[in-house]
Amino acid sequence: MSFSKIRLDDFHSEAFLFQKNCEGVDHCSQCSEKKRIVSCNKCGNAICQNLTCSQLFPHYHDTLFAICMECSYNIGKKFRMVIDIDKLKLLKRKIKMKQTKH
Repeated sequence: MSFSKIRLDDFHSEAFLFQKNCEGVDHCSQCSEKKRIVSCNKCGNAICQNLTCSQLFPHYHDTLFAICMECSYNIGKKFRMVIDIDKLKLLKRKIKMKQTKH
């Protein structure tokens, strides 16, 4: 790739960060295929870039925060939906009075 074809977005894309933070080739703990891997930041298992195996997030200093799907599921189970009834009533009143911004 020539320098004229490199975009700034390429340096901050998930694929670039995965390539930069890759820890080598090993078997993915989720799909059991031999691929380039990173470690899960929660449990330390080896995970690949596949969407069914990991969730990858850009992190500070061009690092990658990676979570395996097993940890992601366990974290997701701990979330609770919280609805603030007072704010909902205020919003309904504003909609009824047509005071919302368009």
